[in-house]
Amino acid sequence: MVQLQVKLGLKGQVLIPKILRDEFGLVPGRDVVIKETADGVLISRPQVEDPIAFLEKCAKEIGKKKTYTSKEYEEHMERA
Repeated sequence: MVQLQVKLGLKGQVLIPKILRDEFGLVPGRDVVIKETADGVLISRPQVEDPIAFLEKCAKEIGKKKTYTSKEYEEHMERA
């Protein structure tokens, strides 16, 4: 278990050291969860959606085609 001491920035920000970002797959733009615990603050990755449910949802979307009326299409093209 790695334990590192870091400084709190002026805006209350904490830099997560690279060794920990790499180990836990934390990359810029990815969400993290900050949770109060009895021992302090816990930073973790969010719970992942059930992979089977995710794939089932994706499979239902395959082949669906959005149809437009000619008026809707023209309005869409004007905005684009």
